Amino acid sequence: MDLCWSYEKCSPNRYRLVLIDNVIGCGHTLRAVWVPGYESRRLIDILQAAWYLNSGGKIRNGLADHTVLILDQIAEYRKES
Repeated sequence: MDLCWSYEKCSPNRYRLVLIDNVIGCGHTLRAVWVPGYESRRLIDILQAAWYLNSGGKIRNGLADHTVLILDQIAEYRKES
């Protein structure tokens, strides 16, 4: 199972952070395996969060300190479960 953070559109003007399972077989499909509840109207907010989590905290482009704390809690919770 190859897990990575991505996004999905959850309403016409709202996006959310999702942990996806890259399933590669006959076709390339993506399946959300966990949704932590982190949402925004701005896609860039979710993309920055995904980049941060996928990099293990190394890519912090434009993220405020309080956002990093929330994302670190999400990452920690994911490790525990």
